[in-house]
Amino acid sequence: AEIWGPNVTNKQFAPVFENALKGKAMPWLISTEPAQQLLYAPDAGRAMVALTQDREREDYEVFNVGGTLVPSVRSWLEQIADVAGVPAKISVTPKLMVALLGRVIPVMREVASLSYKFETTVVLSDAKFRTAHPDFHQTPMREAIAETLAWFKTNGVDAPAKRKARRKGWIDSVVRLTVDNLAIGVFPAILALLATQLPVLEGFLPYLAVAAGIYWTPALHTLTNRMRGSFASAF
Repeated sequence: AEIWGPNVTNKQFAPVFENALKGKAMPWLISTEPAQQLLYAPDAGRAMVALTQDREREDYEVFNVGGTLVPSVRSWLEQIADVAGVPAKISVTPKLMVALLGRVIPVMREVASLSYKFETTVVLSDAKFRTAHPDFHQTPMREAIAETLAWFKTNGVDAPAKRKARRKGWIDSVVRLTVDNLAIGVFPAILALLATQLPVLEGFLPYLAVAAGIYWTPALHTLTNRMRGSFASAF
């Protein structure tokens, strides 16, 4: 079963919920027509905890937790759009495109080798688990979708905290690049001025350069950190 839900941020499921929140087309690979077995991540966690509490199990005993079998991926995506309150827009990347991308992108090469998962229905029997834990109930699909959308709204790439962190990263990069380039330009300028104004110091320029670097570097770091703080608070 494919695991999805809050904190599942892989490239298969995260773009689905992030785009649904923005009303954009939800992406999928190869085909949305086959039925799929989908396992909600919190349910998977509860199932694992339940199994660890079994004291009479054999070592390395195998259990399947099947999840929910949806009639088709398309119907599931449409349900996500319905819960999100947006029109159901779906974008499917054809198998040929996946194969072509696989020639230049390693992760897509792996996806292409597993294309059967998107073209056929793979069903795991969880009868053994159900027999061992007859009171185990999965989260209703609409409730699970709503919880996942809420999580991505708070923690996804477009969440306010994430946008602020990205903005801070850009500011840091710009400030460091600016100050570093200024430093690279200031050192030669100072040494060139000394060489022209005080010829007697010409032989000592290498030592002066080292000394300036030793004393300038801490000051440079202090200046950089102050500028980063000022820009970050301003934005």
